[in-house]
Amino acid sequence: MSVAPFPVVDAPFNSTLRSESTSPRAMIYIDNKPYTPISYNLEFNGHGATDTGTAILPIHGNPDWSLQIARNDELKNANQPVYFEVRAGFDGQPLQRRFYGVVDSWEAHFEEDLVTFTCRSLAAPLIDTKITTPFATATTTAQFLESQATRFGLGLVVNIAGSPGQMKDVLASEFIAGARNWIVWDLMLQCAQFDDVDLWVDKNGVIHYEDPSLIMRKTIPLAYGTDEIVRLSGSHAAQFSRNIEVNVRSYTKKTRLSHSTRVSTAPGGGIIQQSSSRTVGSSPVFGTNETLTTTTSPNGTVTTTISTTTGGPASSGVTRFASESGKQVYTIPVSGKTPQQCDVMAQQAWRQISMHENAVEFDVPVTSRLLPYVDITNLIRLNSMPYSSLNGDYWPRKITETFDSTRGWIWNFTALNHTLSKGAV
Repeated sequence: MSVAPFPVVDAPFNSTLRSESTSPRAMIYIDNKPYTPISYNLEFNGHGATDTGTAILPIHGNPDWSLQIARNDELKNANQPVYFEVRAGFDGQPLQRRFYGVVDSWEAHFEEDLVTFTCRSLAAPLIDTKITTPFATATTTAQFLESQATRFGLGLVVNIAGSPGQMKDVLASEFIAGARNWIVWDLMLQCAQFDDVDLWVDKNGVIHYEDPSLIMRKTIPLAYGTDEIVRLSGSHAAQFSRNIEVNVRSYTKKTRLSHSTRVSTAPGGGIIQQSSSRTVGSSPVFGTNETLTTTTSPNGTVTTTISTTTGGPASSGVTRFASESGKQVYTIPVSGKTPQQCDVMAQQAWRQISMHENAVEFDVPVTSRLLPYVDITNLIRLNSMPYSSLNGDYWPRKITETFDSTRGWIWNFTALNHTLSKGAV
């Protein structure tokens, strides 16, 4: 991992700027038109595809939203999203983009003169959409990501040290000839695990597929006991952590070995016993619905047959929209391992991760000095902690940004002291 220099990397921030967090200003853009919010709440997760936001606006003085952002066939805009953007900053400074996504729904409370907008990331369709398609033999992971980024109108940055893998190798462990009812985001994560890269979506709707060693992370130092951290809690699992799940996946070629024995009466009396065996192996023809079966007989004869399957079950549905900040799932692909060997590897990896994990949660006031640097991709270096073992660098797992026009502007961090599971930054 490469760490980019931060303006003051070895010293805590000057706490005199904390007063800025009580006098911020913000603007909400709905369908590219500006409105002044009462408050907003944004949640940034490790992958970015499940980032969410809510904003509260006054009803009085604003348009009738049931007409302003109406979407239907009569208006010929039924499939057009309602874009939603949050910009915030401090007096005398340009407002910075804090969130860019689409409106999910609005909820009006007329007696309270409030309307609440619920929004989600531009990349949210990636976790709601299934894909069923064969892949050409030479299709690479980068080509697959490019096709999906184009499909959903997202940007893409591919930055890996070597050559991207091929989809036929990514899906080989599933013993299938292509993607069948896969969630698009799950398949992207599978590609990231195969290529050993990090995958996330930034707040501008750009998919990043980057080698961890090539990501330039900034390290942001914060000290406990100053105005920088206003609330702090920490935890450690001495041996077990129930929030960690390790999956070890392996694949061996399917082979069937058959034996036969024949006993017959000999012409001159007695019996004749003959034994033989044959080996039958099968594998899919990638990119098609055909399976190649090879039979080896005891006399050395090799027979090859190709079978074709059609039809089969089909299903459709809407996936559950959930935050990524709960259970951590680590998927480790290996080749040629038995189920027993996979069990041993999973137990060892799970114990190693859980025993060395420190988790912290803390609040930090937003200041003009921190604002350009705090991001889900950067590291937090904690100093002067009450328990010395909690000092060190932390990877943010979730950042919640809360803005209120009367109570101020603050971040809430949930962070871990080790690299996140593959597929998360």
